[in-house]
Amino acid sequence: MPDPRRTRRMLSILIDYMQFSEEASKEVNRAFAAHDKKKAELEARRNAVVQKEHEIATLRSEHEYRKHDENEKSAELEQLCQKTRQTVQENASFQIRFQAIAKDISEKTKRIGELESELKSLTIHNEVLTSKLVTSPERLESEVKEAAERKEAAIKEFDVKRRELRAEEEKRRERAVVGNEIAKHEEQLQHIFSFEGELESELKSLTIHNEVLTSKLVTSPERLESEVKEAAERKEAAIKEFDVKRRELRAEEEKRRERAVVGNEIAKHEEQLQHIFSFEAKMTAMEEKLYAAKDLRSRLDDELTSLQNLIVKEQDAVKKCDMAFECERDNHVVQLRNYNEQLSTVGCHIAEMRRRLNEVNKENVVVQREIGKLKDSLSAMNRIAEAESIKIAHRFKGVMQKLNDARRAYDDEWRLFEVVLTMVAESRNADGLEHSDSISLRSKNHSTKSNLMED
Repeated sequence: MPDPRRTRRMLSILIDYMQFSEEASKEVNRAFAAHDKKKAELEARRNAVVQKEHEIATLRSEHEYRKHDENEKSAELEQLCQKTRQTVQENASFQIRFQAIAKDISEKTKRIGELESELKSLTIHNEVLTSKLVTSPERLESEVKEAAERKEAAIKEFDVKRRELRAEEEKRRERAVVGNEIAKHEEQLQHIFSFEGELESELKSLTIHNEVLTSKLVTSPERLESEVKEAAERKEAAIKEFDVKRRELRAEEEKRRERAVVGNEIAKHEEQLQHIFSFEAKMTAMEEKLYAAKDLRSRLDDELTSLQNLIVKEQDAVKKCDMAFECERDNHVVQLRNYNEQLSTVGCHIAEMRRRLNEVNKENVVVQREIGKLKDSLSAMNRIAEAESIKIAHRFKGVMQKLNDARRAYDDEWRLFEVVLTMVAESRNADGLEHSDSISLRSKNHSTKSNLMED
């Protein structure tokens, strides 16, 4: 019959333990739930921070890309400005050249007028001489010589002037090329103006983008302020550069207008050159008329001298042919002797080669015999090696069989040793269980005694 007080106490202890365990489990579950919630919030915040960092990185990359693009465009603008400056310098040098050319043309026109007056006076003098031909032939000859000398001097002067006019023609072509280059540079200036408008629109977009960046980058105000200040400074510097470039482009436009005025002056000088060329054509026609009579006499003299020269040349050629024939005959004789000597030496070489070939054939026969002997000895050595390898293989098989037998015996002994070890372990485990049972019985007796004392 159990004691009701003891049973009541045991049941109350169990109920209290169950209530305590339920409350503890609830607290633990609450703690785990709160921990999971905090962990989820922390992960969300980490993800938000990572996302913000990613956005900041993208914004920085965009800002750097725009900055790089701005630098590239500014470099292109600098290159264009340098090209325009070079063109301005070239145009200034061309203007100086054009002024010098204009001065030369004015001087040459004056000289051509003087030559025309001299030509008229010479024509009048020739007419007077033609009227006085019958009266004084000796005087006529002297005057003809003087006229020929004056004519040669005038021809030389005309040649010099012709060269100068050709040089002027080349310069005119160069001026046409320069005009084309000026038109190209004007197109480049228009392109620069359009590029300036594009840059201004890009500056406006960059300012808007900077404002957007300032609205997005609230997490780092100090760095944002520094970047905004840098962007403002860059913007002011870019605006100043654009003002300077605008002034330079306006100056280029004024210079372009001046070049247009210079082009008109060049057209006037070209008209003067055409007039000079027409005058040169007239002068050449007059020169041809003057040279006509002199050419007839010079042709006859040239024909006579050419016939005499041809006769002399034919005589010299006949002599040279005779001498060349004798030299060639002597050379052929010498070559025949050389060929005979070479044939004899080649025959000696052929005989020597045949003798050497016979000796080589004999040596080849001896070598082939030695090779056969070596082959026989090698085959015998191979047979001996095969027999020895077979013997070694049989010996190796016997050794491996012995090793396998020893391994089997070792495995059997190891199994027996493991059985003995398991038996020893089982005996030790049995002794330990008996000792633990005795200890548990002693503790139970002690607990019952304490309970009875309490009752």
